[in-house]
Amino acid sequence: MAFTNVDEWSGKSKIIMINKKQQEEVIIAIGNHQSCWEDNTVYTFDITGYLDIDLDLLIEIQWSLGEMYFREIGEICALTPYGWEQYEFLKEEIVKLEEEKSNHSLNLFEELCVMASQKNFCWKLYCTTCGNSEIRFGFMKIAQGSLPKLINWEICKNSYEEMKIKNWSEEMETNFTEEISKVSIDFISTNCKFPDWLGYLGLILYMFHFDFKKRELLSQAWKPQLDHLVKERNSENLESLKQISLLSWENLENYESALSVK
Repeated sequence: MAFTNVDEWSGKSKIIMINKKQQEEVIIAIGNHQSCWEDNTVYTFDITGYLDIDLDLLIEIQWSLGEMYFREIGEICALTPYGWEQYEFLKEEIVKLEEEKSNHSLNLFEELCVMASQKNFCWKLYCTTCGNSEIRFGFMKIAQGSLPKLINWEICKNSYEEMKIKNWSEEMETNFTEEISKVSIDFISTNCKFPDWLGYLGLILYMFHFDFKKRELLSQAWKPQLDHLVKERNSENLESLKQISLLSWENLENYESALSVK
């Protein structure tokens, strides 16, 4: 299960969406690479390729493991060519990453996205089992101006009619739209599972499918961020995505395809 890690080294609480077993495997694999391999596989991209894991995720994992593990990695690196150079490079990158995140204050929608990703809230359109009740309950609570620390089926099962946007007040719709328009796509894409975080955006666009004014507002807020993310990860598909002017739950699939390509 994913978990929340409080990094004692930095003194700041941060959310790490990584499986604990995977962390252990990664640290062991790094050790094996640095101390045992003799075919020049001492660089981060070699480790990430061997593990089939993204560089950013590797950095997140190493950071979440804390200073003691850093020292152990450092001792291993000292025994290998280029080891310390790589260790220092990773440490610098991780410090930069933490500084950027410490300057970011989560809004309610970002908190909900992280909770939904951790708890595996359903985001499938037309779900006839749960009707996306847990995350839709979260949407309603955001519209009301707060987000509970716990959302589960027992809490929201009797609020189905109340959750429907057609039953929201105008003030609730305005509050919700303002909050979700301020989301950092970079933050949720880093801290939530893919493609789940896109699914959360898709559910909202589906809710506002016939409200072109709100979709236009959200497109102005989200599309530049989505395009930037694609440009960073897969610039080849960016030109076709630029043709999209108004986001919809349907054309988010184009972004999912572009971001899925490694």
